[in-house]
Amino acid sequence: MAFARARAVGIAVVVFGSGGARKRPAELTEDAARTAFATLAAELADIAAEHAVVLAIEPLQRAECNFINTLDDAADVIARAPRPNLGILADLFHIAAKARDRMRSPATAG
Repeated sequence: MAFARARAVGIAVVVFGSGGARKRPAELTEDAARTAFATLAAELADIAAEHAVVLAIEPLQRAECNFINTLDDAADVIARAPRPNLGILADLFHIAAKARDRMRSPATAG
């Protein structure tokens, strides 16, 4: 229903998962969480495809979420659930913030 409504008003891309909604519980391993998330993403992408909607996964900063923090993380999820309408939202705000954090970190300096 949500994808049909989105498409009806001209929305072609829906971003999947706010930081709070996709927080990984401590007792769930990273691999298990990615597998579960990929399964759900595949199911939702299949429904979205029926309405010509693309589902995008957005990597977020660690301060916002403890799961899917890099483009590689998002690519790994998509590799586990390949769908033509499942992609990555590469938000330059989050990419630039990560670069700034690296520049400030003594571990990455010189």
